[in-house]
Amino acid sequence: MVSRMTHGQIQASYELGRQIFEGNKSKDDTVAELVDNHGMSERGANHVQLGFIKLIEGRGCSHDIPVDCLKYYFEKIFMDFGAEQIGRCLDGLQDYLTNRKGISPDRRGDCHLIHNKFSQIIGRTQNF
Repeated sequence: MVSRMTHGQIQASYELGRQIFEGNKSKDDTVAELVDNHGMSERGANHVQLGFIKLIEGRGCSHDIPVDCLKYYFEKIFMDFGAEQIGRCLDGLQDYLTNRKGISPDRRGDCHLIHNKFSQIIGRTQNF
């Protein structure tokens, strides 16, 4: 898991992850930028970028993205892409919570709160 990220690193990781998702940059380029310009370790930068891409594509969230980072991602994805994309993110988060072993009870609770909040915002019925 990534150690605590600064708010600036969280913002940068989102903006750079968005550029990957939109096809404007490669993951390797964004990792290098997070390392060179935002003081992240290569391992941490790679970790959050992979997690972001899987999350926004609704493919689960195999990487334990820090909860404050996850909250920011959900807020920004909803503002930038809308309810349909948040629905995919909710699917990915649900997959993570359902299939990932060893999630701490605190983290699981925080992730459920995020899931519940955005499910309510988009009018989705809880299914787990």
